Formats: sequence, structure tokens, C-alpha cells
Amino acid sequence: MYWYTFYFIRLQALIIYPVIPYRYHSHLSTQYVDGIRGPLVIYDPQHPHKNLYDVDDESTIITLSDWYHTPGLDATEAWLAGGAEPVPDFGLINSAGRYSGCPEVQRARINVTKGKRYRFRIVSISAEGFFDFAIQGHSLTVLEAGGSNHVPYTMDSIQILLGKRYSVVVRINFSMLRYSPRSS
Repeated sequence: MYWYTFYFIRLQALIIYPVIPYRYHSHLSTQYVDGIRGPLVIYDPQHPHKNLYDVDDESTIITLSDWYHTPGLDATEAWLAGGAEPVPDFGLINSAGRYSGCPEVQRARINVTKGKRYRFRIVSISAEGFFDFAIQGHSLTVLEAGGSNHVPYTMDSIQILLGKRYSVVVRINFSMLRYSPRSS
């Protein structure tokens, strides 16, 4: 049995950090693997690349994570006893995913408007897996990676390892019933 205590901290002074997506996670046993993890974003109203995007809010945060059907503690104990190393059963985008033979759940969805430029903050909160992230029919312009602003660089996909964070701008360039953010 685990007990969780949450502390609320009142800031007594302004602390300046690079304005990027971060992540939080548990360090107790295997709680991180079992889902005590998530994104943490600090917004900068004077971001140096603000002129490159129109939308940057809580709807544009994308988390990539892996999921295991076996609880982390059980899988780790079996591995340490000489069993196979735990391998993720499937990946999740914004906590939604599907695997072969599973109930059909709604996939992750972000509403967008043609012609607008969206700053997506992509955060890998996976325990083991890495992802190749792309959005069907669109380029990704990378603004920051791992806590550092960069000269904008455009690419078709990004390989995102565990714990890594990126901010990308995507211009929604044509109308379509549904886009498929892909992460493999």
C-alpha cells in the first residue's frame, strides 16, 4: 500500500526558469511506470518565437507514454528473478491508446482550425519506450528541444526518447475530417 502526500508551495519570490514543457513523476518504487507522471508547462507571454504561432494553450499539450498490462512492481520482481525484461504492451497519446484485442476507446483528439499555427508541446512521459512522432500531411517546426530555444528547424517527424520534451509549430494547411498524430 502506498500513501500520497501533496504539498502546495506558495512562491515567495519570482524564480525565472527556461519556459518549456517539463514533466513530473514519482520516484517511489515503480509508481512512475504505473502512471504517476504527467506534463508541467510554464507559459511565457514574451516567448522569443511567439510570432510563429497562433495557439498555445492546455489543448496543445501532447504526452507520449508507454503502458504495461502487468503492474510495474510485479514485472520488475519477475525480471530481477531471472525473467524477461518488461516490454511495453502499447503506447499512449494523451493517455489514450489501443492494442490488439482491446476494447475500442476514443483516440486522442485535438481540435484545430485550417490556417492556424499551433504550438504543440510534446512531452515523453514514458518509462521505457521511445517514439517517432509525426502528424499526417504536416511538417513540424521545432522551436525548442530539451529546455533550450533553437533557431526554428522544420522536419517531418521527431524521435522522442523517454523524458525528452519538444515544442513544435504546425500550420494546419488543409481541411480534413481527421488528422492522425502518429507515434510509433
